[in-house]
Amino acid sequence: MSLEKIISKIEKNAEKEIAEINERIKIKKEELIKKTEKKAELKRNKIINKGKKEAELEKQRIISSSNVEAKRKILNKKDQLIMKVISEISKKIVEDKKTYQSLLRKLIDEAKMEDYEIVVREEDRDLVKEYNIAEESIKEPGVIIRKKDQTLTIDNRIEKVIKRKEKDLRVGIAKILFESE
Repeated sequence: MSLEKIISKIEKNAEKEIAEINERIKIKKEELIKKTEKKAELKRNKIINKGKKEAELEKQRIISSSNVEAKRKILNKKDQLIMKVISEISKKIVEDKKTYQSLLRKLIDEAKMEDYEIVVREEDRDLVKEYNIAEESIKEPGVIIRKKDQTLTIDNRIEKVIKRKEKDLRVGIAKILFESE
């Protein structure tokens, strides 16, 4: 075989190998592109799903926060209404002399104290004249019952009685006002 034929054969073999290498490179390149695109798509979907989850969590947080705020406002309004009812009831009791007189007597009798005196407003003295009334008077409606030696005092002014029974009053008023809720 001549040198030219050998060189020609080597060139043909080299071209064939280069073509095969180029083909393998092309196939590897396409595989790498597909693999990279697939990874990118998975990453994109992961980011989108994470964003959707975060958006849903934020939405739920906002809804929950709004619900809590709305409930707080409703409870505040209910509380204001209950306090208004308590205030109105105490005014009505004092305005209705017969009811007020009955309440004063009940508060005094419930004290079950011996050797006592009562302290009332000047304008209430006639309502409880059958009891032992002290010289001094109070400004608020109701009665203060105390032993004459002042070892025991029961403050039954309307404001104080309401304060002591406020929890029970609130529950009762709430049941009446909001029982359908």
